[in-house]
Amino acid sequence: GRYKEMRLSLRQHAHGKTVKQEVSGLAIFEEGRFESNVTDYNVYTAVSQVCEKILEGLRQKAKKEDRHSLKKEE
Repeated sequence: GRYKEMRLSLRQHAHGKTVKQEVSGLAIFEEGRFESNVTDYNVYTAVSQVCEKILEGLRQKAKKEDRHSLKKEE
C-alpha cells in the first residue's frame, strides 16, 4: 500500500554502564495506522526491527482483507 507518513522517535536509556536505544515507529498507510516499539543496544537493529514489524502488520491486514473479499465473492 501507499504510505502517507512515517515517524521514528529515538530515546536512549542508561542501563548500567551501557545505553539501550528505544525506537518507536508510526506509519500511516492508506490501509491504516501501524505502530511498533523496540528496545535494543544497537540503534540500527532497533530501527530495522521497528520497520519490519510495521511492514508485517501491513501484510497481515492485506491478507485479512483478501480473505474477506474472497468470502464476499462466494
